[in-house]
Amino acid sequence: MPYEVRKYGSGWVVINSTTGRRYNKRLHLTKREALAHQRALYANTDIEDEGEGLFDDIKDKVKGAYNAVTSRLKAFQGVRLDYRPDDRKFISSYGDWVITSMTIQRAPVESYVKTLTNILSLGKFKDLLNKHYDDVYHLALRIILSNGSQTKDIIIEKNQTIAISNWKPENDVVSMPLKIPGNITFKQFLTTAENSTTKDLYYRYDPLTTNCQQYLMVLLKANGILQLNPESKNFIFQDLKILRDQLPSFTQTIMKKLTDAAAVADVAIKGYGLYGRARPSAGSKVPKQNATERKQLTAFF
Repeated sequence: MPYEVRKYGSGWVVINSTTGRRYNKRLHLTKREALAHQRALYANTDIEDEGEGLFDDIKDKVKGAYNAVTSRLKAFQGVRLDYRPDDRKFISSYGDWVITSMTIQRAPVESYVKTLTNILSLGKFKDLLNKHYDDVYHLALRIILSNGSQTKDIIIEKNQTIAISNWKPENDVVSMPLKIPGNITFKQFLTTAENSTTKDLYYRYDPLTTNCQQYLMVLLKANGILQLNPESKNFIFQDLKILRDQLPSFTQTIMKKLTDAAAVADVAIKGYGLYGRARPSAGSKVPKQNATERKQLTAFF
């Protein structure tokens, strides 16, 4: 193409001498800059002008780096009252997929977590557990999504943060399948639940109050699923009042501090997500979690 450098006012422009199209919105300050732009156009680069080409690319990279750093600095502002960035990407990509199956999964809390709790309570936890409970449990919701031709099998649960991960078979898990309304999408399911309570109660974790069982109750009740499955309430709900009333107050304070610290660490490691819900990305995958992360150190109950 006939790219031509011309003097224009106090600067220089690159134009198409045939069509008159101008390739830089802002004036090049020197002829040398304009000639470099002309060479780039002849070299068939993607640069069309100073504002929309090379300089925008540099600007985007700087902005991306700034966002990544600032997102992690958000850890100093406390717990993230939102889904993790990777989970937001997943919800954006698969939020319109329909829920075709839903199952509550219940398993005993990991033994090392119970041991830690017992140490923090100076032995009181084990005493209360032996007297009043057969065990304490962690709960999660297994959901199968479909877009009509494909399916995704996932787990959503609440530990120090809400987490979405691939479903995998595990030992000592007891399941209860649920009847579900027709044509409810994953995003609709989550949004309805989130809007039914406060952000603090929905996202913040407390071992004895806003824990995994409370989260499942919010999800199911807000979407009318608890009403369709009244027997599920007894399967989910474990009355922890005795533990709340009789565990030493310093133990409960330490447990809460630990879970908050773990949630803040999650922000530091994975970022906050500064600019709202993430845009869908082609081929987005379920966020990966290794076994340690899946169990979560601070998932007390």
